[in-house]
Amino acid sequence: MMRRVFCWLGCLLIGLSFVPSHASPVAAKYQVQAEFQQFWQANGGAAVFGQPVSEALWFDGQLVQYFENQRLHLVNNQVVPAKLGLELFQASRRTWQNQRQYRPTSQCLWVKTTERSICQPFRGYWQANGEASRLGNPITETVTETNPLTGQQQTMQYFEQQLLINTNQQITLSPLGRWQADWLLNGTRQASPIRANLTGPSQPLKPLDQLEIQIDVGNYNGPANLRIFDSAGQLETSQTFNLTGQSQTTRLKAQGALGQHYAVLLIEGKVAAINSNIYQLDATTSVQTGVAAYDTLPNKVRSFLRNDLSIYQYQGYTIRGYRSPDSYLIWLRDHVHQGLGYRYFEQDMTSTLDYFRREQKPNGAFDDYFAMLGGAPVQGRTAVEADLEYLFVQGVYQAWQATGDTSWMLEQKPAMLRGINYSLSDPQRWNPTLQLIRRPYTIDTWDFEYGGPTIAPDGKTSPRHWIDEKTRFGIMHGDNTGMAHGLYLLSQLEITQANFEQATQWLVRSQQLTKQLNQVAWNGKFYTHNVLEQPFDIPELDEARQLSLSNSYALNRYGMEASKALAIIDEYYQRRVADSSNLSSEWFSIDPPFPAESFGTLPGWGNVPGEYVNGGRMPLVGGELARGAFRWGQPAYGFDILRRYAQMIEAQGGSYLWYYPVGNPGISGPDTLATDGWGSTAMLAALIEGAAGITDQSALYQQAMLSPRWIVEPDVQQAHVTARYAASQGYVSYRWQRQARGFQLDFTGSGEQVTLQLLLPNDAPQQVNLTINGLPSFGHERTIGPSRYLELRLTKATGSVVVSW
Repeated sequence: MMRRVFCWLGCLLIGLSFVPSHASPVAAKYQVQAEFQQFWQANGGAAVFGQPVSEALWFDGQLVQYFENQRLHLVNNQVVPAKLGLELFQASRRTWQNQRQYRPTSQCLWVKTTERSICQPFRGYWQANGEASRLGNPITETVTETNPLTGQQQTMQYFEQQLLINTNQQITLSPLGRWQADWLLNGTRQASPIRANLTGPSQPLKPLDQLEIQIDVGNYNGPANLRIFDSAGQLETSQTFNLTGQSQTTRLKAQGALGQHYAVLLIEGKVAAINSNIYQLDATTSVQTGVAAYDTLPNKVRSFLRNDLSIYQYQGYTIRGYRSPDSYLIWLRDHVHQGLGYRYFEQDMTSTLDYFRREQKPNGAFDDYFAMLGGAPVQGRTAVEADLEYLFVQGVYQAWQATGDTSWMLEQKPAMLRGINYSLSDPQRWNPTLQLIRRPYTIDTWDFEYGGPTIAPDGKTSPRHWIDEKTRFGIMHGDNTGMAHGLYLLSQLEITQANFEQATQWLVRSQQLTKQLNQVAWNGKFYTHNVLEQPFDIPELDEARQLSLSNSYALNRYGMEASKALAIIDEYYQRRVADSSNLSSEWFSIDPPFPAESFGTLPGWGNVPGEYVNGGRMPLVGGELARGAFRWGQPAYGFDILRRYAQMIEAQGGSYLWYYPVGNPGISGPDTLATDGWGSTAMLAALIEGAAGITDQSALYQQAMLSPRWIVEPDVQQAHVTARYAASQGYVSYRWQRQARGFQLDFTGSGEQVTLQLLLPNDAPQQVNLTINGLPSFGHERTIGPSRYLELRLTKATGSVVVSW
């Protein structure tokens, strides 16, 4: 029992599914069915397939028999092994096509059909044991991860029909037949003399859709039991009927893991029918509330991102990345931040990060940008930047969440550690006295330093993108809140590998950095823009009032305290009250801006106050501010920001990186797009994670939090929301319904457990009623800012909750 509990926790943490193994029948002994006997003996017998673990059964209208390692089908009088390797991989909620992929090499066998390699010792075993006809084609590369059957870290490779395990260079087969028979048949392995037909919908369903299943058993009269399982082997429902010799129909809700769902009909405890595809479940990210400002945003952002996608071939690799709204380059910073949105639509979460990892410098520094121009690479780093190393960690974490590809994540670990060590030790990046990240005196996280136009090292007139003896250094808070967050994410990744000591060290380091920053840069209302190492006066500027854009990012990073978060939100809100002349009035890049010509930029690039990052208004700030407002108990302000952004898109016909204070779009140059992926994805994150309240607390939504905030939005009476990672089968979906004195929440998803954080309206009494799946229950009340929540944790990702008063 302890082993099973440990495996559940470990597999959950790394984003894989542990499929429970029920006790197998103890005394049952089965014979190889005559139709399978010759194939079984001729292809290795018990050594390959194992002993039979069931009688011959009717499965999708075919005769099948389960063996320890396989399920054999009789198709047109030919015996065909099932693709149980695919079914096991699907149970992990991952999509094999979106897992890491190696390029062909001479040392490994490249299989064109699935575009995967087979390396030794798997190659030798595969070639000696029937190749694709017996084992199927490879669907992963060699991986080291938790074996979902044992809960142990092992080196293995998935094939269509098998999971091969490498233990000290010895290859063994996995008991996939027993794995599926244990949950699908449980203690029932015998065939009923009565044959039945089970029929479900022919078209794929969406989560929580209603469906009908038709049961046909001929003239049989008597009891029967129908069981429905999802593709991860989780029991959805078990219903008992009294059949009367006629076709009978039952109604259900579509739920659980995506993909195929299985139905098993038992009569007198024996299997009368199995349908392995009683219905198909699919999901796409969507919001349906009846309010256009919210409902149309996912598709608008998706269309923006299509226009922002850049695809390059470089050194034999395909690189898919999301470019800057004002530059043709793929900037690591812009790409990672846009991941908050493109993870719902993009299957390739890794190729751009792989590029930056391959180009990492020996000292641990990452490049900043990449593109191909005229067949040649444009690549490098703007020297003044100090945020790339923690951004790489954030990008890896986001990709791991969306793909569940733990092996790929572990391949990035050395690069992440080198980068973090560089940031925390290199003299240009680290202030050893203050124990904080340093950078030249730029506007927040942007890439040019204070000072008029001068001659760059290449001999051209340019803003100061470089570091030399004239560079002024300071502590910019955003680099440090970002690094503190990156260290926290590293700690979470270490936990997935049970490296608890290292995880604790990263967490302590994160907390120390935040504590030190608060002492140096917190001014009582927000973080001071830049605490200079050698202060100097800037004429006509009150630096103490400068509210810079990374304050909005701090709201959504680890280490933020509630009192500080509420102070930052209030500062933005008060500046909105002071000037509400346009829709984006408080989404400052920085306020007040620097005097004209402080940075030597060209017109359109911050040369004058209110322009670009020198006081321009940015949707990326509005999106982070809205998400923070939802997080810290100010949902009405979050909804207000989302509505204003929808109005801006409608008025301007698109979304821009920045706007002038009077509200017109900022056009920095010929590369400016009206499809700002950076700002629009920040707004989408505010909608999905904030308003809809769906957040992933591990990977693939294995541990999800649901905190719908629709109760404070009077125009929303009901909401149907789905968040799904495009690179995997990880998703969460719910229906929220306002009631006269309360609300109902029906939810489902691909995960193992869910935390509900249910927002209560201001007029709700101190005592409220709670039912879970129709049974009275209770939750823990929690206050976040001025908002009250009812919080409870459930060990299933599907359920129904009613809160009333």
